[in-house]
Amino acid sequence: MLAIHHDSTMSSPNRAGRKLCFVTIGATASFDSLIAAALRPDFLSTLRDVGYTDLLLQHGNEGGKIFEAYTTQHRPNSPGRFGLNINGFAFNKTGLGSEMRVAKGDGSANEGVVISHAGTFNLGFLGTSETN
Repeated sequence: MLAIHHDSTMSSPNRAGRKLCFVTIGATASFDSLIAAALRPDFLSTLRDVGYTDLLLQHGNEGGKIFEAYTTQHRPNSPGRFGLNINGFAFNKTGLGSEMRVAKGDGSANEGVVISHAGTFNLGFLGTSETN
């Protein structure tokens, strides 16, 4: 059983028929555009259409505002969740290894995917090395 900072609907994502998409900002800096994109209806409906059952967002502190607004507007089992179990957390002080292993799956049809900001520009940090 995986113990991470979200509700019990994600407690055992690798049981039969579960498929996880784990979206992580992977940093202490905010990447609000990644969190917002992961909660867009077109992204969520695509996840559903290709067999995903769970979306887990590591959103950081700032992205938590976007996540909370979304989950307040779209309660569990509402049409805006597109049949997905959607959970999130700010940070995991022990790292993200356990979440990534869950997304990796158990070698069966339950394998998922990890999406991160790596290799993308965050134009919210103008004047940093990312824009050079």
